Amino acid sequence: MYYIIWVLPAIAVLALIIIKRTSVTVAASIGTIIALLVSVVFPPSEFPLRESLIAVMRGAWIGWIVMPYILGGLLFWQIASNRTTTQSAAPPLNPLQQRRLLFSACFIIGPFAEAATGFGIGMLATLAMIRVFQLKPAYIIVFALMSQTIAPWGGLGSGTIVAAAMAGVSPTTLAVACSGLVAAVLAAWLPLFWRLAKQSGIEADKPELRNEALWMTSALLLLTLLTYLLGPETACLATYGLLIVVRFFWYDKPDQAQIKEAILRVLPYVALITILVVIRIIPPINKAFGQASMAPFEGLPAWTPLSHAGTWLFLVALSVALLQNRIGHIGEEIKKSWFAGQGAVYATFLFAMMAEILSQSGISSSLANGMRDVFQHYVILFTPILAGSFSMLSNSGNASNGLFMSSQVILAQQGGFSVMAVIALQHSSAACMSLFSPTRIFMAASMGGVPGYEREAYKMVVPFILRGFAVLIAIAGIIIFFSD
Repeated sequence: MYYIIWVLPAIAVLALIIIKRTSVTVAASIGTIIALLVSVVFPPSEFPLRESLIAVMRGAWIGWIVMPYILGGLLFWQIASNRTTTQSAAPPLNPLQQRRLLFSACFIIGPFAEAATGFGIGMLATLAMIRVFQLKPAYIIVFALMSQTIAPWGGLGSGTIVAAAMAGVSPTTLAVACSGLVAAVLAAWLPLFWRLAKQSGIEADKPELRNEALWMTSALLLLTLLTYLLGPETACLATYGLLIVVRFFWYDKPDQAQIKEAILRVLPYVALITILVVIRIIPPINKAFGQASMAPFEGLPAWTPLSHAGTWLFLVALSVALLQNRIGHIGEEIKKSWFAGQGAVYATFLFAMMAEILSQSGISSSLANGMRDVFQHYVILFTPILAGSFSMLSNSGNASNGLFMSSQVILAQQGGFSVMAVIALQHSSAACMSLFSPTRIFMAASMGGVPGYEREAYKMVVPFILRGFAVLIAIAGIIIFFSD
């Protein structure tokens, strides 16, 4: 009986989003209220009201950390994608060029930007490229989400580093172990992308589909090799940075004027990524910038304003506006950013609060323990479901790993499973499925300037969700089979 009550917040949110005509913000509000009531009235152990309020504040802190990414990302995109510098009129793209641009935006440029910044900022690069197409709003949202598919390497592999620390293993070893799982999920998702692209009007013939499969295979093989050689922090940047250059010269065969124009077009993005990479990978700068930080809650990220990507999104946007002589319009641009992103901000705060309430009250861990008691040896089959579902709900693979990673290590040891296989399954499930979070879909809609179309986008990604879970559960079955 208690287990049914404990899952009510998640059921309520999913039902309201998928079935009822309710906004994500309203669904998150109702889910958070239900979670608060359940945690106080039916907690697994004593959880006084004071503790529940602390959990709410912890969630609000997470929202505060994420908010600059949303609003700063919107402002940056609006400024960077509306340059006033003189540029030659681009010739119209033929169908093959359109298709190659779409593929690059979703699976090469987007992952590269996401690797450098994390927190969904890769969607900005994808959106900046696909805005040349006259796509329906829901397609814009879904294609933007494709930039998030290499999630374990996002944000210079910070999520994988945290997960490895929780599991007590090397980040490089964990990232390499995740490579095969991510490749299997992407192999299942690629045909769905092909179908959506065809439905959107950007078709490809069979030879081009084979080329796309080869590009993705090559990217994953190179990513695995460079992860082994360089570690997860820089492997994705090195892999996709190289692929960007190769594709540009291979397909576009640019002349000097086109190379110059391409440099001008991507300069704001290059500046942003360069600054963030320098801050993160040069130890003295990283240490100096990280000294001004606040961490009021144990186990939650610190706020380091000087190295926060959101801070630099604002600063680079202001610098670009200044260079374009548009600084006088910055107030109007900020208002537009808030209008487009306020729903995503509210949803982020609310989902973070709900996740912290469920975590701090012990409900999440009790649900996991209950499943282990019931399903015994086959509980590994539920690892992808728990890890993926919670990361979708909280928009964070870190939250899911924080709840379940340590228990997965113990479960693997007690059940005779490969510990590395189980923790790679946990982390890959949490990372890959987090891109379907309501918050992230809300962010994509806001960044793409198409708020209000989240429901249609959710219907489009349901096959991705189902197929992703099917692949990950099948991998869990393989782990069980080879442990017997």
